[in-house]
Amino acid sequence: MSVEALCRRITDFGFQMLANDFALDARQHKIEQLSAAQKTLMWVRNPLNSLMSGNPARLADYLTILENQEYSYLMRDGGVLQISYVFKGMEIERHRLCYHPCPFAVTFGDIRDFEGGLLELIQNSYMDRLEDSVLMRTPIRFDFAPDQTAPHHPASHITLNDPSCRVPARCPLAFDTFMKFILENFYSDIWEHPTIRNALVFRQEPDCLSAHDRTRAHLHWSHP
Repeated sequence: MSVEALCRRITDFGFQMLANDFALDARQHKIEQLSAAQKTLMWVRNPLNSLMSGNPARLADYLTILENQEYSYLMRDGGVLQISYVFKGMEIERHRLCYHPCPFAVTFGDIRDFEGGLLELIQNSYMDRLEDSVLMRTPIRFDFAPDQTAPHHPASHITLNDPSCRVPARCPLAFDTFMKFILENFYSDIWEHPTIRNALVFRQEPDCLSAHDRTRAHLHWSHP
């Protein structure tokens, strides 16, 4: 699949979730040429905004993400998905795939019944009682950065809770594999929806685990 076709699929998948009330917002994605061989694919965004966030995550990071719309998809419970790839030709050269759960117990009904948006709901309903409201949820980030590989920095890995926690992953994640992981584990009702499930297509990605990574606990998967 070409980068251009993948870009359309990511955007269309978000709009499909939006149409089924599984998401509150879904951003258009675009491709930019980085060099003769490299292209980046991510949501349309203001380049002046920083993508960096605290690790461990801070409440301010999540609120800034909402305010600046720094996401691919905003899920119906306030969870945020960020999808960003760099391709060299047809191959994934780097990626940053992140699920940032909402730090509040917001429901779709809360948002639907509130006249403003999610950010305004949080500011009005939760910020004056943070001790009772904030949930201790950590973002999950899948990174692929083979040029930074080291004994405790696998080429493909999952970062959880602390920068030092990089769990090796079998290979770079395709968009469909990432969405399956998130939906299957955090949004099982959406995953069971036939329209959403049938929109994802899986293929076997090439393994990139080093000999050292194989000796550690790591994430491995296969597709039927």
